Amino acid sequence: MPDITLLGGRVDYVQGRRVAVLVYGYRKHIVDHYMWPAEGRDTGVDVQEVRGFKMAQWRQGGLAHRVVSDMNGQELDAVVKACRAG
Repeated sequence: MPDITLLGGRVDYVQGRRVAVLVYGYRKHIVDHYMWPAEGRDTGVDVQEVRGFKMAQWRQGGLAHRVVSDMNGQELDAVVKACRAG
């Protein structure tokens, strides 16, 4: 498991909906992990780059997840795997 440190959390807004955000430190990066209730089946991870940031999205266990950071693809993959494992 990668060396991820929980730095804190907050409530934020995504598309007008209040969401929980856990903030992690991974190496020299800040990682925001957004979560909110979502219906539907679990999905695989969809990774995109948005304005220079990597963003991974998936649905798992009744929650939508979105992980956003400035890290590279390999680092993002390691963090997403840790988040999905619980």
